[in-house]
Amino acid sequence: PSNILAPTALGAGAQHTCSLAASDGRLQCWGDDTYGQASEAPSGAYSLLACGDHHGCAVRTSDGAVVCWGRNADGEATPPANLGDSAPQLLAAGGRTSCVLVQNVPRCWGADEHGQVSTPTQVDTYKSLAVGADFACATSSSGAIRCWGSNAQGQSAPPTARLYTSVAAGVMHACGA
Repeated sequence: PSNILAPTALGAGAQHTCSLAASDGRLQCWGDDTYGQASEAPSGAYSLLACGDHHGCAVRTSDGAVVCWGRNADGEATPPANLGDSAPQLLAAGGRTSCVLVQNVPRCWGADEHGQVSTPTQVDTYKSLAVGADFACATSSSGAIRCWGSNAQGQSAPPTARLYTSVAAGVMHACGA
């Protein structure tokens, strides 16, 4: 679309994309709209943005609340009410799952048939967060990548021979840098 404001962040789902305008934090989405993922983005100013297959989530600047829209058949667009008093530090979404990092604790919601909502119990400081189709990973301050959920393609078993600063997830794979 030609009317997209210069973005500070982009999120891509299976067939839709959203941007976070650098000028005012406004959300703009386009593409497939079967579940309202392109037309129902909330108004207001936001600071973080992530998109799953058919949903999006963002952190509202005014109060730090996580707001989601689009497909919600597995609860992926319904953040838990008990995320705490602090605004999320990180936000990630993939497949039918969404995750945030609040006070260095990853919290996920949505589809959980492979344990992708069952976050790690290790206490750590996390620097990055990524969600794939049915798994999620976070990079700890010690440089380790911790993953949970499906490991059908080895996506939740990162190499341990090196230290990482970030992690990204695709549908059935993850990459660390």
